[in-house]
Amino acid sequence: MAKKKGNGNGSKGKKMYERYVEDSKGKVGHSAIKMVVEGASATVAGAGAGALFGVWSPLLGLLLIGTGHYFGDKTGLLRITGAACIGYGIAKAKENRASASAAVVEGITLGAIATGAKERLIDLKDNWLKATFLDKLIGPKTDAPAEDAPVGAIDLTELDAFETLNKEAAVKYELKKAQQEEGSSEGEILEGLNYALMEEELDFNTL
Repeated sequence: MAKKKGNGNGSKGKKMYERYVEDSKGKVGHSAIKMVVEGASATVAGAGAGALFGVWSPLLGLLLIGTGHYFGDKTGLLRITGAACIGYGIAKAKENRASASAAVVEGITLGAIATGAKERLIDLKDNWLKATFLDKLIGPKTDAPAEDAPVGAIDLTELDAFETLNKEAAVKYELKKAQQEEGSSEGEILEGLNYALMEEELDFNTL
C-alpha cells in the first residue's frame, strides 16, 4: 500500500517547531534565533498585552504561565510572555490603578476603556523606543503642520500696524469730508471722530 502524502505546510511547520525546541547548547545560530524570538515575545507580546489589559495585566500573566505549563509548551514562549506581562503590570501598577480609579469616578464606558488602552499602548511605544535608543535614530519631530499650531503661538503684532493705518486713513477721509460741509470747525470734527473711534474700540473688545 502506498503511503499517503502528508500536508506539506503542516510538515514544514512541525519541522520548524521541532527544530526550535531542540537543545541549543553549543549552537550559536540556534541560540541567536531563540534569543530574538523570546526577546520579541517578552518586549512586544508580553508588554503589549500588559499595556492592553492595564490593571489586570498581572492576572493575565499568571494565566499565561499556567496555560504554558498545563499544555506543555516546550517553546516556553507562553511563560515568557506571561512573565513580561506581570513585569509590566508591577512597573505600571500605580499609574494603572490611578487610571482605573478615575474611570470609576467618571463612569466606565467602552469609549473610556478603549481610550485608556490606547494611551497605555502609546506610552509603551514611547518607552520602548527610549529603552532601545531608537528615539535617537528617529529624532524628534520639529516641523509641525501649520494647522496644528496653537493660536497663542502665532505672532499677531504685525496686524496692529495695518489696523493703525486703516484708522488713520479713515480719520483723514472723514476730516476732509467734514471740512467741505459748512458750519463745522476742525476741532469739533476731530472731537467727534475721536469719540466714534473710542466707541468702536469698546464694542470690538466686548465681542
